Amino acid sequence: MPSRFVYRYPNTLFTAYQGMLYTTLLLCPFSLQAQQVVLKLNSIISKATIFRPGTYTLEDRDLPMLVVRGQNFTLDLRNVRIRGAYHNRGIGIYIVHSHNITIRHANVAGCLYGILIENCRSIRILDSDLSHNGCPKVGTIIDESGNQPQDQWGAGILVRNSAYCSISNSIAQYAWDGIDLVRSQNCILTNCALSYNNNWGIHLWQASHNIIRNNRAIWCTTGAGQLYQALGGWSTLDSAGICLEHASSNNLVEGNDFRFGGDGIFVRANEGPLVPGHTVPPRFSSDNNCFRNNDCSFSPNNAIEVDLVANTIIEQNNCSNSNYGLWLGYSRNTKVRGNECINDTTRAVEIENGQNILLEGNVFGFDVPKQDTPLVYLRQNGRDSVPSGPYRITGNLFYGARTPLKLLNTQADLFHNFFCLPSQFSVVSPTSYIEADPPSHYQNRDPVVYSEDDRATLPLLPHKLQVGKPLLLSNLHLRLPLVVPVVELNGIPLWVKAYRKDHLKLKIPTDFWDRPHASSADLRLFDGYGWSHIARIAVDYPASTSDIQTVMPNPMHPGDIVTLEGRHLGRGRLRVNGKIVWPIAHTESSIRFQLPYTILTSRGLNLLLERQGEYLTPPLSLFVEVLPQNVPHLIEVRFEPKTLHVGELLKVTFVLKNNLPVAAPLMQAPKPGFVYNENLSWQQAGYEEEAGTLELAVTSDHPGDLPPGLWPYRFGFGQATLPAHQTLEVKGFIRVQTPGTHLYRAGLVVAGERFIDDGVFPTQITVLP
Repeated sequence: MPSRFVYRYPNTLFTAYQGMLYTTLLLCPFSLQAQQVVLKLNSIISKATIFRPGTYTLEDRDLPMLVVRGQNFTLDLRNVRIRGAYHNRGIGIYIVHSHNITIRHANVAGCLYGILIENCRSIRILDSDLSHNGCPKVGTIIDESGNQPQDQWGAGILVRNSAYCSISNSIAQYAWDGIDLVRSQNCILTNCALSYNNNWGIHLWQASHNIIRNNRAIWCTTGAGQLYQALGGWSTLDSAGICLEHASSNNLVEGNDFRFGGDGIFVRANEGPLVPGHTVPPRFSSDNNCFRNNDCSFSPNNAIEVDLVANTIIEQNNCSNSNYGLWLGYSRNTKVRGNECINDTTRAVEIENGQNILLEGNVFGFDVPKQDTPLVYLRQNGRDSVPSGPYRITGNLFYGARTPLKLLNTQADLFHNFFCLPSQFSVVSPTSYIEADPPSHYQNRDPVVYSEDDRATLPLLPHKLQVGKPLLLSNLHLRLPLVVPVVELNGIPLWVKAYRKDHLKLKIPTDFWDRPHASSADLRLFDGYGWSHIARIAVDYPASTSDIQTVMPNPMHPGDIVTLEGRHLGRGRLRVNGKIVWPIAHTESSIRFQLPYTILTSRGLNLLLERQGEYLTPPLSLFVEVLPQNVPHLIEVRFEPKTLHVGELLKVTFVLKNNLPVAAPLMQAPKPGFVYNENLSWQQAGYEEEAGTLELAVTSDHPGDLPPGLWPYRFGFGQATLPAHQTLEVKGFIRVQTPGTHLYRAGLVVAGERFIDDGVFPTQITVLP
């Protein structure tokens, strides 16, 4: 090895090697280029290699473009792009039977998996972009039992049968999953962007002892990748920012952003009980996981759902603005500490048949007081003999509810909790704020009960807030320092990153949630006894980003002209509920467009600017109102005959009334008169939904081998529209196969969006052998 020395001249750094002649390189500029390798299909690499920059197309449906095997080298793929010719097929980079390899700057799109790591140890993926890879076709039937790893549907990165791998500072978005860990241990995922995936941002299946830290996986919702499904009422169940299942234990999930997911965090145990006849423990239980300091807010379902498993730690998470903050059915030996569950629609916490659970130092609250809605509901569901309790409930703050806690056949021990009751709700007796049925048994020791006031004080605030950066509040003068104070910006609880006595560190997300980027916002603090005054404070956004600052009108109505104002709006196309909208006018500072008159029901709208599949603005949640008297409905459904034999046809007659003032768009196929065999679904019959059109649906409590929730039988109208205020009758048929008495019901669906009529005209049908 020649010795190395450095000459320093003014404004020059010249490095030379004794025994090397640099003149050769200067005279032969092609000597370096000769070392560059052209990437070809199924190229096998076992050492550090420099590839010729460019875009390489994966033409094969099954083979990988690049195979990496070996040990102890780094592969830098800067300026190399791999693109799949057949979306949802092929592997971009396949790393197999390897050890101690680093991959940098990989860029793969259009494949089933961007990177597949299999049977490896100590693989590192750094600074890579694996977005826009595999996603199953809408309507694909997915096995949600959890007994299979679901490693065939696509993701940015799949790590399978591997250990001690790490993925950092990488992107895996706009796919089915962001990153899948399957039968993999001791891996680390840090600082990755895993948002806008259709199923899960991160998925662990039989994956234990992993660390998931400081990642961003927002808006991960089931469906066609259209974010509005979480707002419009379409099912987002079982999608999540992160899902752990099938013996995924001893994992640390910390400091992640899981907002707007189907769930924020979901621990699933769907594989039945370990001992027949006993609900818990489940088979392949995912136990001993720790979820700490994550933002799981704005879930249409559960900010955190942990079912059936044991020894879970849930602490210091933001579980606000969701349907449920925490849903912990049949959880055992769970510790719930220091979380904030604020303004959850149904309630902050609900646990059925939980056992040996600690609730300590949490904040449960409604900003708008509720008289008939308990914040925390602990119950025995009556379906089995699993007891509810005992619970240890200590040092929590409850505010904004006439009944902070409800118990149903539950045993609980309460100690030194703080019950801040709305001033309009009087306390009749020392125990009247806790509702418990006779079988429940509880002690309420040393409670602090008081009425809310308005004397909290704000500390000195900065002149301007910067999104994406911490907000530090110090010299706090809190009257209840034992629990974390609530700080809200425009009514949204901020994510508390750290709290130490008189010091508070908060996070304002770069997307400003799903709201327009207003130039100022209202900040206030709740110190456990009451709210402070509201402080108006300026908000600063990165100057180079596209911002939608105002939307008028909002809420809006079908046919309205909508005006968006902001910065750098001319860079991309406008999408509303996933569809490109052609504006009336479009400049750098404003966009004007018209809503269609054919919006069929009141619903959320999701609006954003995008360019080449990338979102330039964060999704905005808006609302369009359709007057109830204008919504189309089924006015009659008949199932005939009521009694028939196996193999005979059940006739279904639908009568639809279009109450809109304009023609309603209709799904045309399958045409009236179509015959389903009982075990054939509309997807299996080859039909696809036409988003935004009306379609007819039928299910029963036993639709053959098909799941009832699939609503397997869909019928079209045979015509494209139905004129305003007109009715239309449609007939369809189902060839029954299963003897017994079954309950059939009908539905009217806005395809790809939501049910208008759900489970209507239920009818019992008897099928004889």
